[in-house]
Amino acid sequence: MRDDRLIGLATFAVADAGRVGSFFARIPGVLCTARGRAAGRDAVQVEFDPGRISYANLLDRLAQLDDARPAIFWHSPEQALLAGGRFPAERAPLFYRSGESTAETFCL
Repeated sequence: MRDDRLIGLATFAVADAGRVGSFFARIPGVLCTARGRAAGRDAVQVEFDPGRISYANLLDRLAQLDDARPAIFWHSPEQALLAGGRFPAERAPLFYRSGESTAETFCL
């Protein structure tokens, strides 16, 4: 069983959630990605090990993608500060996971 106190959570609204989820799933320190919807937009939720990869590094990786106008749904004041100015950012709404198929969820 995982200790959820050690797992970070990041949620990004993106144009191509499948491609972005697959991209993040290959990054060391990312534990799981899920495609879904948040605030009426396609989104990717990323579970990560903050001891192996930082939230700031995830934002850097998101900036490398050519996804049209990503938005950040932050889960803490620290995430809001890190995202501020780089991307449109707002408090994380409910995330609705698309499904549990391997095409939509990538976990270690």
